[in-house]
Amino acid sequence: MITTIIFDYGNTLVYSASLATSLERLLGNPKGKRIGQAIENEIQRLYQRDQVLQPDWRSIWQRCFAEHEMSFTEEMGMAHLREFCRAGITHSQSVTLLQELSDRGFRLGLLSNVTGPASLFQDDLRFRGMAYFFDEVVWSSAIGFRKPGAACFNHILSQLKVDPKQALMIGDSELADVEGGQSVGIHTARIVTGEGATKADYSIHSDHFQRDTLAVIDNLLR
Repeated sequence: MITTIIFDYGNTLVYSASLATSLERLLGNPKGKRIGQAIENEIQRLYQRDQVLQPDWRSIWQRCFAEHEMSFTEEMGMAHLREFCRAGITHSQSVTLLQELSDRGFRLGLLSNVTGPASLFQDDLRFRGMAYFFDEVVWSSAIGFRKPGAACFNHILSQLKVDPKQALMIGDSELADVEGGQSVGIHTARIVTGEGATKADYSIHSDHFQRDTLAVIDNLLR
């Protein structure tokens, strides 16, 4: 019996913006885009099966700024991350889906890899009108662990007080969300935008986010 739905955040509930474009806009020069791209590349390299720990975001920003011969301050990094969050676009069906799941009595969790202060992403979740729906929210930077590491999933399962067999993980990453969730026995559904192979138990097309998610849940309840 499925009682709990756990969502990823970026490119699941919200379409993530570009760190490169956000920094270029903030700094007002082309070097900002190159630094932002270097930051994006470093974060992308964190998506490895053996990557368990969440590094401090400031070390990544500091290193990428230094490589491009620019000084870095934490204030500048925070401004960059705020601009990045601001530029994201909430999926048009996210709020209505969360509302329906909440009305149906499901417990809801959010488990997301973020490289930056958890408080900033929590503010973004609140600003988009979604924080209210979640029983538990876990940002990787708050606990020091990243998906696909089992520690992340075990942490939120413990917080939600739910058996993995009673939970469904929904996210866009084959590695972080699908493989990570399955490693601890959680049912998985991957957000897709077209055709493509996945090891997830189910696929949810982004264009039909609400319809497909409800269909997956109804199938698990049968």
